[in-house]
Amino acid sequence: MYIIWLILPLFLYCGANARDYEAGTIAVKAVIFAGNLSDYGFIDLSSQNDVPGSSYSEFSKWLESDLSDQKEALSAIRTALATGESLGIVPTMDSLINPNTLVVAVTLFQPGTDNLRWIVERDNIQDALEAIVAALRKKEHLKDFDISDPDKCRIMLEIVTDQYPLDIKKINNGYNLGQNRFEPGITGIKLEHEGNTYYYMPTEANVNSHLGISHALNHFSKKVGIAIKTNKISERIALLKELDGKWQMMESFSFITYGDDVLPLFRGYPQPAPLSKTIAEEASKEAVNWIYNNMNSEGKFLYYYDGVNDNFKDHEHPGREDDDRYYNILRHCGGIFALLKYYETEPDKKYPDAADKALDYLMKQIKERTIDGEKAYYIFYNKKSKLGGSGLALVTITKYYKASGDDKYNKYAKGLARHIVSQINEKGVMQGYYIHPMYNNSEPLIDLTPEENQMLYSPYYPGESLMGLALFDRYMNEDEELRKEMRSSSLKAIEYLITEQPKLIESKYNDLPNDSWLMQAIHEWWFLPEFQKKKYSDYVFDSAKQLMKHQYTEKNSPYYDYVGGFYYFDGEHVYPDGARGEGLIDAHFLAKEIGDNKTAAELLHGSKELARNLLQARVTKESAFLYPNPNLSIGAFRFKLTRHWLRVDVAQHNGVFFMGLARAM
Repeated sequence: MYIIWLILPLFLYCGANARDYEAGTIAVKAVIFAGNLSDYGFIDLSSQNDVPGSSYSEFSKWLESDLSDQKEALSAIRTALATGESLGIVPTMDSLINPNTLVVAVTLFQPGTDNLRWIVERDNIQDALEAIVAALRKKEHLKDFDISDPDKCRIMLEIVTDQYPLDIKKINNGYNLGQNRFEPGITGIKLEHEGNTYYYMPTEANVNSHLGISHALNHFSKKVGIAIKTNKISERIALLKELDGKWQMMESFSFITYGDDVLPLFRGYPQPAPLSKTIAEEASKEAVNWIYNNMNSEGKFLYYYDGVNDNFKDHEHPGREDDDRYYNILRHCGGIFALLKYYETEPDKKYPDAADKALDYLMKQIKERTIDGEKAYYIFYNKKSKLGGSGLALVTITKYYKASGDDKYNKYAKGLARHIVSQINEKGVMQGYYIHPMYNNSEPLIDLTPEENQMLYSPYYPGESLMGLALFDRYMNEDEELRKEMRSSSLKAIEYLITEQPKLIESKYNDLPNDSWLMQAIHEWWFLPEFQKKKYSDYVFDSAKQLMKHQYTEKNSPYYDYVGGFYYFDGEHVYPDGARGEGLIDAHFLAKEIGDNKTAAELLHGSKELARNLLQARVTKESAFLYPNPNLSIGAFRFKLTRHWLRVDVAQHNGVFFMGLARAM
């Protein structure tokens, strides 16, 4: 195989007999990899080779290679389009060109206007770029671009580097790393059918926020005209796979301008700066400021933003109108937590002030009950009262009091603590819901059976609540009777959660632990001698080490940007997960606290590796070129590598993780 993974979104209209194509008004991303795969040790997707050895550092060196030819070519394209002059002679870039697969595209990006692209197939790069420039000059849409201003208009150059046979009926994005594997942002699809050629270019996945093969094939079905035959995606895909023709996988590389510079792209985005303490600090600050800057006058955060489609439609609740978008009160609490956590790093009063405003909204969702003649409070939202909602509300009130000294919410904290304790039985079992619309006619759940409680189980709520109790006990509580009850109940709950609960939940939770809240809660309770039990710290460290066992490494990662991220099954699409990272870095601090420096160093290494993966999903000025509204995106983190959903909880978890990592570094 000649070159792989430098993939670019080359979008073509449905089909054409000619060798020139207009990609039209679509956003584009691109990816790059230069040289033979064997040079870098990464997987050759056209074979069934075993995973080879490390190549991360070698590829990193390649990213720093000389791009003077690409810079000269892109400068010539800009000048020609801006002035109407001839293109002139451009570098041949022979080392990057596959003479058997010379498909070239140029795409213009500018905020506030649709992207413009033209794609051609030619025998050499000179002819290709001359044809593209001539075609773009004829487009009416060209006048909408301020081409002479490199800070406004960014230009991408992309070149297909390889094509190889695809068995469309065996295409997959599972765990097989052979030539039929579809990898979003890395591989594309080409079909020659009845005299027409159809393309799903590699980085169309990035541009369209596609994550799986069903997304790609459904999109492809629209290009070939199958989509009009049925609205069912499964039927569209089945019809598509029956088409006769020549199917191929494609790979490409691409480069994009950034001011007067040129950046190489991998999976469609510029590579982040190498991890350092400064970068970790910047990532945390920008994530928290994204949360801060996108809070409305009501005190609610921007819950969900689709950066590619420039809308606020939550994929889980697509039918809800703009004035009634879904909102999650636990993630609201997470936003408050991030603001107050960052205040500990940067004591700017704007953060607790914003948290106060968000807390005011949260307190409007609080309900009162009576327990043994005493007032108690719980959070009620979206017709549910979740244990985790009350737990995180307690976390945020405690953090707010600690940051500001303002006690106006303290009475609610005490009542929330009393409610949480009431949801822990003598065996340490915690009840996940106090009210659920599907049980007991939406009345409080007093006599849940163990089976019913397990059906309502969430792996997050117990840890969130125990963390709230720990913080409240440490910084606010002055009620000695309540303190005794809290500590006793929390000990029972932790015992149950680390010994009995794992036997009841699905094995996948054990394969890749997902309860970082409990790991943090155990650490928060560590300030008391009765909680300083070896089996508790062992649980934290074992969970953290199990997380690290399911991190991609330089030795087993099929793609450069997977390194450090998580997986359930080797070979599957990576999970860039800052929430698990919070548990990992907190475990590092617990190890330092008890003097286990070996474990602390091991966990810090795992945290740094995860950070490298998370930085791939960070939205920066360099990488925001494909968004119609980049100012609403910069600072956030994408949901997945090619999923451009920007959510408050992703920003919160990643921001808090990077805060901890910066402190550890």
